[in-house]
Amino acid sequence: MDRVSLGKMKMTLLNKKGHIWSAIGGGGTSLLFGDTMAKMGCLEELACYSQTSGPLSAKEIYEFMKEIIDLMLEEKSENGKVLITGSQAFDFVTLMKLKQMQGEGFFRVLDEYKDKLRAANITVIIRSTVGVVSKKNEKVPDELLSLGIPIYIFGSDVPVAELVNFALNRKPVPSNRPNIYRQLSIPTSTNTPSNMKEYHLSPEEHIFTKNTKIIAVGMIPRGIQGIIDYDFICNKPKPMVAAIVRPQSRQKEEQYLWGAGKVSIPVYDDVDQALASHPEVTVVANTARGPYAYKASWMALQKSQIKCLILSVGHIPLKQIREIIILARQKGVMIIGPTVVSMVFSF
Repeated sequence: MDRVSLGKMKMTLLNKKGHIWSAIGGGGTSLLFGDTMAKMGCLEELACYSQTSGPLSAKEIYEFMKEIIDLMLEEKSENGKVLITGSQAFDFVTLMKLKQMQGEGFFRVLDEYKDKLRAANITVIIRSTVGVVSKKNEKVPDELLSLGIPIYIFGSDVPVAELVNFALNRKPVPSNRPNIYRQLSIPTSTNTPSNMKEYHLSPEEHIFTKNTKIIAVGMIPRGIQGIIDYDFICNKPKPMVAAIVRPQSRQKEEQYLWGAGKVSIPVYDDVDQALASHPEVTVVANTARGPYAYKASWMALQKSQIKCLILSVGHIPLKQIREIIILARQKGVMIIGPTVVSMVFSF
């Protein structure tokens, strides 16, 4: 499945008799669970390492989760098992409630396996952006409660160690935690407005303007639509996305909503071809995955027209990230990132 998908699906079976099974969006969180359980001395209870990322369809999520649940059901446990899933990049619970996108695939597999899950005493923990669940579990929508499976929802403000203790029946439901704010002291300056120097950028030095054009590399359609919607609301005459790069894509163009009408954006196989066809582009937004994420960044930095490279990439070795940063510094190109997939464009 991983070889033919635009996204990433990884799963390594560690211990089929383990109590905790993970299927979490984002490799960082998945590794955090493993590291935390190792420090807690209960790593043998981690049944598998698995993670998803990128533009996965509902069908792909369904097939991926189906494989994991089938493995869970092969070995019975008197104390039951726990499936930990979710994402910190988007509101996974709402997507399940509305049965949309990836949430549709996960809800479908829970609905299909609900009788077997109940019989095997399996509990589901969802880590999502909706926040911490209350003692009454009131943040679980009715659509999930109707499945009859024990489901708990927690936000990222609950430490992973507490989730592990809860999953292993060591501690009760983690309590609500207040948001933590960091107070920043404003540094004082001896310069006053009267003696401070002003520096004015020339039009050529501006990186982002209302006329900035970008190329979107490996970006999912709903991400591109979000940028186009923003441009329309800002009364821009045209979308800032001048071209899309999708390796091995057979499409020559993609259509997106533009107010009451539609707009067509050309699609290219590689960054080199796209930049050559669009000399007005000065920014590359790279959300590709794997080896092509590095290749696309390297090709973009070879072009003198590029002023900024936005990196929201995954599965790139740290050494290659450093190479990109060094090359960008040599070329005088600004880098925004690397960051997670759920970045916000607001130029």
